[in-house]
Amino acid sequence: KNRAYIVWEYFTDMKIALAECFRVLKSGSNMVVFVGDNRIRKLYLPTHELLNNIACELGFEIDTYFYHQMKNKLLGIPRNHTGGEIQREMATILRKP
Repeated sequence: KNRAYIVWEYFTDMKIALAECFRVLKSGSNMVVFVGDNRIRKLYLPTHELLNNIACELGFEIDTYFYHQMKNKLLGIPRNHTGGEIQREMATILRKP
């Protein structure tokens, strides 16, 4: 239950953040989002796909996306030892039409 709530809270907060970005961006502007996929209790969570779906629901268009291999895996945010290490991250370029 705790992990499910954390995942729900993350995507809820990201939807609010993306909606605010959409509101303040001018038409024709781009925004880049970097996100690493996760495993929650050994289950793969395609975080980038879910965030891309949320962004499209809000009105963004996906311009392009690509994987970026992480060179420095040290994050400013501490991760629980069960969180694993993010090897690569997805860069998505969103466009406001």
